[in-house]
Amino acid sequence: MAHSMGGLYSVYWTNQYPEEILGFIGIDISISGMEDNYSYPMNMSIGKFAKYSILILKIFDILGITRIAFSINFQYIINIDNNYHYTEEEMNILRALALCRQNNKTLMKEGEFIDNNFKKLRGVKFPRGIPVLNFISSENTEDDSYWERLHYNIIGDLQHSEVILLHGQHYLHLDNKEIISSKIKEWISFNIINKKYYDSPIILQKEKDILLDRTLCTLKENNLFYCKNKL
Repeated sequence: MAHSMGGLYSVYWTNQYPEEILGFIGIDISISGMEDNYSYPMNMSIGKFAKYSILILKIFDILGITRIAFSINFQYIINIDNNYHYTEEEMNILRALALCRQNNKTLMKEGEFIDNNFKKLRGVKFPRGIPVLNFISSENTEDDSYWERLHYNIIGDLQHSEVILLHGQHYLHLDNKEIISSKIKEWISFNIINKKYYDSPIILQKEKDILLDRTLCTLKENNLFYCKNKL
C-alpha cells in the first residue's frame, strides 16, 4: 500500500519481486507520465521544484517561520484526520516531527532523483497477475485531465483491478477513511483471498478470515483497521 511518491517506488519493487506480492493498493499515487502534464515556475521539472521547495521550507525552519505558523494553526504545517481524537502525546510527536525532522536531507535527496526515477519507469506497469486498487483524488483529476487515464495505464491486470475516483485532496485517506477502509476490505477479500484459495479443494472460512486479517494488519498503522486474530 502506498501514497503519493510511494506509488512510483511500488511499481519498481513489484516488478523486482512479483512472486512476493499478492496485490497493490494506491492512494493518489505518483506515476511515470505525470511529469509530462505539469508545469512549474521557470519551466522547472518536478524533481527540481520538489528540491527547491524543500530547501525554502528548510530555511523557514531555521528562521523560525515554521514554528510561528504552527503556533497560529498547526494545520498549516501538518495534515491530520479531523475525525480522529489525537492524544496529547501524539500531538507532541507530530509537532516534533514537523518542526525538527520534516524538511530533511533525505527528502532533498529524493527530489534530486525524482526526475531520473520517472525516466527509468516510463512505460513500466504493475506485473500481470498482481491486482491493483487505485484511489485517486478529484482535486488532481481536475488539475490534470490525464490523471485518471494514467492510473489505468500502469495496471497490468485490468480484469482484477479498479481505479476509484473520490472527492477530496491529495491526502484522500484523511477525507475518506471509512469509504477507503470498507472498499479495501471488500477488494482484498474478493481479489486476493478468493484468488489464493481458488484451486483449493477445501475452503475453510476460518482460514480465509485469518488470512484476511493478517493482510489487514499491515495497514494497522494507518488507523484503518484493527487486527482481531492473534498471529
